[in-house]
Amino acid sequence: GEVRSDMNVVPWQPEQATLPGLWSAAKPGCSFLPGLVVVQAGAEGADLSGFCGDWRTDLTSALAEQRSTHLVVLLSNDMFDRTVDGRSVPFGSDEYLALLDALLDELAVIAADHEAELVLVAPAPMEGQFANPDDHAEAMSALLTVAADTLGATALSLADAPTTARYDGSHYAPADAVAVMAWLSAQL
Repeated sequence: GEVRSDMNVVPWQPEQATLPGLWSAAKPGCSFLPGLVVVQAGAEGADLSGFCGDWRTDLTSALAEQRSTHLVVLLSNDMFDRTVDGRSVPFGSDEYLALLDALLDELAVIAADHEAELVLVAPAPMEGQFANPDDHAEAMSALLTVAADTLGATALSLADAPTTARYDGSHYAPADAVAVMAWLSAQL
């Protein structure tokens, strides 16, 4: 899919698949964890839940219809501090970990219900002009590795992919996306 500069979302279409057999139930712009996303310390949080739609139904339908062998999850908008019910929930805090664990447990159940392997993917750290001291990609990778061990899932990090060049610090250009998906497919 695509999130345009005006925050309108264009849903993913099968012809956008970078590899045969790939199907996406991604929710561009979505944050799955409860509360508001706080991208920079001291900033007001943003509610990104509206981009999620009915993600549970969309995900279970896609897994059933496509008879998927893997459920690959990348939580880029969920690796920030949060504001939940008016209180601060810092990334990595016990309360944050409880929120993340609950989501990952739910995803593990959905994957198991559809006989799919759960694969947790951490984004690559932001680099160059887009480097951000609040970027938690490496810490998210460590958290997902621990969670994967507990859940019997696989953990991967896009930091290990052959290219991490992202045109805006977060998103891959089409040729780089193809290279990253080829790497990811080989890992699976």
